[in-house]
Amino acid sequence: MNPHSDEKIVDSWEKNATQWTSAVRGGRIESRKLITDKAIVEAVLSHSPASVLDIGCGEGWLIRELSPQVSHLVGVDAASKPLVLEVRYCECQATKTDSVPSDLLPSFLKESSLLKVSVSSEEKGFVSSSELSIGFALKPVAGSPDQFQLNYAGNYTTNIGNKAGSGKLLLVQGQWVNLFGSRHDNETGPQHSNVAVRLAKPGGS
Repeated sequence: MNPHSDEKIVDSWEKNATQWTSAVRGGRIESRKLITDKAIVEAVLSHSPASVLDIGCGEGWLIRELSPQVSHLVGVDAASKPLVLEVRYCECQATKTDSVPSDLLPSFLKESSLLKVSVSSEEKGFVSSSELSIGFALKPVAGSPDQFQLNYAGNYTTNIGNKAGSGKLLLVQGQWVNLFGSRHDNETGPQHSNVAVRLAKPGGS
């Protein structure tokens, strides 16, 4: 294999991703703590972006840092994993009262923030931003190639407090499901917070 080929680079990343993630999230790279990370964030925010696409996002640190100030964020990196777990979250209504959990409102899809993580058909992992953190375990359903069992536990920090959810559900590839949320009524009217997930192919539904 050519040492500079795309295949070699992807193979190297997958072998070292766990150690790199641990180093970045543990703050063990001094130059990044002192200079680099802050300079990158400031450079991006100087353009006041409404959305950001981070190509070559690595373990996703930049997406997490930008999430308090940018509403639409997507991070992608080279990976051989065949599926993408997408998570949308918003302090807004996700579904109508009498609808099924997969019938998300267009307004929720438009207003919600988006997190993505590449996954295999059977995998345990974690996805997070400054407001949301979810641990998950994914497993295919025998005899049903487009169906997967998702076990999850998550926490969503909103303006009206922390919202948590955990459980087990069936994911059908390409179909959104409202994972957990809440409604709080006050003098200004109802306040909603919701988290939804779907499993999709990279770049598609």
